[in-house]
Amino acid sequence: MKIISSICLVMLACLASSGCGRTDKFDRLVLSGQVTYDGQPVPFGSIWFEPRAAVGQLAPPGFAIIRDGHFETTRRDAPVAGPHLIRISGYPDEKPQDEDEAERQILFPEYTMEMELSPAETVLNVDVPRRKTGSSGR
Repeated sequence: MKIISSICLVMLACLASSGCGRTDKFDRLVLSGQVTYDGQPVPFGSIWFEPRAAVGQLAPPGFAIIRDGHFETTRRDAPVAGPHLIRISGYPDEKPQDEDEAERQILFPEYTMEMELSPAETVLNVDVPRRKTGSSGR
């Protein structure tokens, strides 16, 4: 039993010293905020931060889950500073495991916006506008 414990401790030390759990070389911005649609918190969804070309081709995207209108990126999934295309999806509730994606109800079509992310601003509140339907019904 002592040998197994010793092996586990050595493996743990190796993992810790090898950089396991460290973040990448990018200076990421941990963001949080509220996402509303039609004046109400988005019950469930996602927000993606896609860096534009000016940020650099190797810059990673950012991502967070929206729950009850609130999101917060983790350090690992946070975006970097600079111009981004932000994509927001919203749903009336969390997707059941067995629900077919094609039949899933959405609150709104994917909403996109462009924005410059700055280290000085770590709170992002977004009100997704209600889209007006034209005569074509789109």
